[in-house]
Amino acid sequence: MSTNENILELYPATTEFIGILSIPHSGEIVPKELKGYLIHENWHLMQDVDYRVHELIDITALQNAGITVLKSNIIRTAVDLNRSRELALLNWKKNSKDVEIVISEPKPEIAESLLGLFYDPYYEMLNTLIYELGSKRETPSLVDLHSMPGVAEEYHLKINPNQTKIRPDFCLSDVNGETCTQEFIQFISNDLAKDYENVTINSPYFGGHVTRYLNQKHKRLNNIQIEISRSLYMNEENKELKNNSDLKNNLTRSLINLFNQF
Repeated sequence: MSTNENILELYPATTEFIGILSIPHSGEIVPKELKGYLIHENWHLMQDVDYRVHELIDITALQNAGITVLKSNIIRTAVDLNRSRELALLNWKKNSKDVEIVISEPKPEIAESLLGLFYDPYYEMLNTLIYELGSKRETPSLVDLHSMPGVAEEYHLKINPNQTKIRPDFCLSDVNGETCTQEFIQFISNDLAKDYENVTINSPYFGGHVTRYLNQKHKRLNNIQIEISRSLYMNEENKELKNNSDLKNNLTRSLINLFNQF
């Protein structure tokens, strides 16, 4: 089994390497090897994509500040990189609107090949970057960037019934203090709060698989997940983007400040 898909994009730091930004959920490509297992209605497949999150940062400015950006191009409904390897392939049987999107399952040997093609390379690159950064800095730092629905759906309330229905502007998570120093997460919380009223820590999200896996693999790593409310930057009904120049500038500034500080 082979593929010609451009499965990920790497934007290396162009000056002294100081940090890593991971964007695993904004991809929109359904690999040809997986199309037969999914419905063809792209709108339903796109329901839970972190839509255009990579456009909410100034990648060139981050590179020039010493931050390497890694982005997946594969749609999460085909391979969800923020799930464990055994759960990642076709993880979303239904999307968060309760629409069935998986129509069949691959045989185990085919599933293993698909994971090798579309899951493993992202983690191999993340680990390589962390080892490289760890050779230059005593405590390497990484942010895993996502977006979340502005309002919790029934799907989300089943997972975390204690959350408020209206989501915060930003949710930062470190698995309740396990994956970074308190100073690290508090620093970016304070920086974002200069421009946004509602910045939370570990509510409604506590940190996904990327954050948890990297914490187990790299004990010296400062490592958090950031979720951005989609209501900040888009019309969630028709996916029309707003004018996001202020958000892009503010988020880019906060990330650069964070990696410069730590």
